[in-house]
Amino acid sequence: MTTKTRETTASPKAMAKTQITQQQEYRTETSKSISKRQEQIAKRLADIPKIYRRIYEQAVKGKSRKAAIHAFCLECVCWQKEEVRRCSDFGCALYALRPYQEGANHSDNRPGSAPESQDLAGGRLR
Repeated sequence: MTTKTRETTASPKAMAKTQITQQQEYRTETSKSISKRQEQIAKRLADIPKIYRRIYEQAVKGKSRKAAIHAFCLECVCWQKEEVRRCSDFGCALYALRPYQEGANHSDNRPGSAPESQDLAGGRLR
């Protein structure tokens, strides 16, 4: 004798309620992570020298990849511009893109003065 198993399916009303609950939980978690991020950013900004705060703010807002690289390199060497110039971490993925390099590609060594990154074929990336 075979026994049939009865599949239980939730009613559309119950499914909708579950979906709404899941969306609310997601929004709550998202808002918590946003506020944690804002707290961490505020703490870092307090420790950053005033001259570099604008670069960091642009980077964390996602306004500029160049600013993100700039801020990352400066933060890596405790906000010392000369140390970025003398970086010896040749294995760093950003080594070739670091700011303040001396040479033809960085004539005035100011933020925003470096040319855009180039791909392997030599064309411009946008």
